[in-house]
Amino acid sequence: MPSFSDFATMRYVAAVTKPLICTAIMAIAVLAVPNLHVGALTQLAVLAIVGGLVYAATALILRTILKEIIGTAMQMWKKLRPAKAAVA
Repeated sequence: MPSFSDFATMRYVAAVTKPLICTAIMAIAVLAVPNLHVGALTQLAVLAIVGGLVYAATALILRTILKEIIGTAMQMWKKLRPAKAAVA
């Protein structure tokens, strides 16, 4: 029976937190854009472009960071966990 300390659970948590972090940073960036005193559609377009660019940049940065963290964790996990063939 899998437990919460199982590595698959950690990968799931990492996969779920990435979009949440990107969305939070995107929201902060969109809220930081001042009112441009232009039409509503223009303001909406500017906010959508800013939000999309920030989300994409954050996703790329987090992809690199999480790849390093998960790669290191996988190496540590393989060293700590004995091989199944050796246990049997």
